[in-house]
Amino acid sequence: LASYSKFNASMNEINAARPLKEAASHQTEVVCQVKAAKAEAGARYLSGLGAARQRKAIVQGLHASVSEFSGEVSGAKPKDEMGILLLIASTLAHC
Repeated sequence: LASYSKFNASMNEINAARPLKEAASHQTEVVCQVKAAKAEAGARYLSGLGAARQRKAIVQGLHASVSEFSGEVSGAKPKDEMGILLLIASTLAHC
């Protein structure tokens, strides 16, 4: 009879712990989902930052090219250089 009461008490403990175990498992899943979402948001932010820096470098390069062309070709105006650059960009876009 004593072993039966020990067995019964053990089973009650197991049954009482089951919801806690399931809740902990669910909480772990939620934490993992939140961390994954934060990681994805960070990756998207860095990707956008890289694209913005790339566009900035392109514009700086175009500005330097316009300045250099205007300085080396007599009578050339920045407007002329921009026209040539836009023509090149348009041609490359259609390739």
